[in-house]
Amino acid sequence: TKEGLEVLKRVGSWDDNQTIAIAERIVELQGKDNASLTQDDWAVIARYAKGVAKSTLQKAGDDGLKILGKLTSCDNPLIETACLEDGQLEAAIASAKSRWGDASKWTKANVETLGNTLKALTVDDVKALAKEGAIAALDTANKMRVVLMDKDQRKALADKAKEAYTA
Repeated sequence: TKEGLEVLKRVGSWDDNQTIAIAERIVELQGKDNASLTQDDWAVIARYAKGVAKSTLQKAGDDGLKILGKLTSCDNPLIETACLEDGQLEAAIASAKSRWGDASKWTKANVETLGNTLKALTVDDVKALAKEGAIAALDTANKMRVVLMDKDQRKALADKAKEAYTA
């Protein structure tokens, strides 16, 4: 219930097993399939995102991807349980690909929606971005300084930027 969730929020911290159990129960209480969860549903789930199953993330709809894109990586979380681990980041990207096609088809809005989950893009994904997507990725990367792409991802994005601005 909502009252129960409010009590859970007041507890200081949860271990990984507790976080998984809480996240699974929240998803279950929503009573919807993953693609039907609203932004409000995902906002509640996001508090315990670290415990959300990859299979749930892979089926996230646009509203879910928007909320997930606001979360940080668990490497540098703002809230210990409200973050995404490496496998979860890739699951969110997999959902985006199943909804919008491969990275070459992503619009500016798609890339902006993905926000911090862009960290999970492969070098090939970055290279495939269309001009509009590449420019949005640069803007997003600039805004999310705490989310670090690795050296190869940064190089691919820089190369894509040169291509986008000289074409």
